[in-house]
Amino acid sequence: MKVLFLSENYYNDEYANITGSIYQSYLIAKFLSQKGFKIMYVSLSKIPRSFKENDNFEVYLIKEKNNVFLSFFEVLKFIRNLEFDLVYTRGRSYLLFIAFLTKKPYIFNSNAQEGLRKFKHISKLFYSKRNFFKKILLFIPFLILDFLVQIGIKNSHLIIVQNEFQRNEAKKIWKRDAIIIPNLQFRVKNYPKKSEKIVIWIGQITKWKNPQLFIEIAQKLKKYKFLMIGYGDLNLIEGYEKIENLKFLGKLKNEEINKILEKSWIILNTSEGESEGIPNVIIQAMMRGNVPICLNDDFSILEKYKIGFKVKNLNEMIEKIILLFENENLFFDYSKRAFEFSNNYFDYERNGNLYYQYFLEIFSKNS
Repeated sequence: MKVLFLSENYYNDEYANITGSIYQSYLIAKFLSQKGFKIMYVSLSKIPRSFKENDNFEVYLIKEKNNVFLSFFEVLKFIRNLEFDLVYTRGRSYLLFIAFLTKKPYIFNSNAQEGLRKFKHISKLFYSKRNFFKKILLFIPFLILDFLVQIGIKNSHLIIVQNEFQRNEAKKIWKRDAIIIPNLQFRVKNYPKKSEKIVIWIGQITKWKNPQLFIEIAQKLKKYKFLMIGYGDLNLIEGYEKIENLKFLGKLKNEEINKILEKSWIILNTSEGESEGIPNVIIQAMMRGNVPICLNDDFSILEKYKIGFKVKNLNEMIEKIILLFENENLFFDYSKRAFEFSNNYFDYERNGNLYYQYFLEIFSKNS
């Protein structure tokens, strides 16, 4: 079977802005190529080129344009020359409408808690801090984008979600029975030695990731060590260098992050609102025995399986950090449960095979 992957960026593109969703698309494509599927992975890049990841995995990076609508036509024009049986796209973008236009069976994979909501772009525009005139200017383009996305979701042949919350959203909003397939990650064989009490934050430094909260917590808990890993708008964490117990490490390779996670105890997720799915960094951290403390969201798993905490504000986050550091027995109970649960629930082979089965099912039903 020939599968077309449509993605806004490619994981191994050094010029790309890499997110957890991009990484997941790459892992799924890689797994399916190893199972014998022919993968055509089409994405955007500052430097257009094509190459092979392996004999079954071809990558086409086409020239990124200055706006969404120009990119839309560029992708549409390019894929007309490709022959494929099935289309996969992850996250809500104009690529969903392109999948619809191919007239081939296609799979939509939600990547966020609010990924299935209607008029998401308009809603975000309305509540954004842009000035009034800019909102007026952007209203029509955002409205068009929302309509295109919604046509794509409505007509998809299968909706895949990350958790129970998203499945309920699919049923409530779209009257669709979505399939839950958790994210993929490579197993960690042995529970690591926890040598040092460290609180860690990993992510893109953007407003909605709320990194300032991590800075505030480090200032208030001077007796503990805090590490921050990421890249983006450093103005949002201005003054971090004055905090003695906080070290900012910048952008690191995945292997370097994993080594740090083997030592650290707690990972904080400070993102505002129920906007993320299950962040890859949270999964990576749990697979190495870190206990997540997350603002406003537990991704339908943390409290249910007693592997982490959902909190409402800064004070509650501080209370949980102190609780885990001062009560080591409690920490290791949560840590070892998080390790066991995540290495089973997010296993690369297990979840990759679920994708394989559903891709075959959709293909056979529509061929």
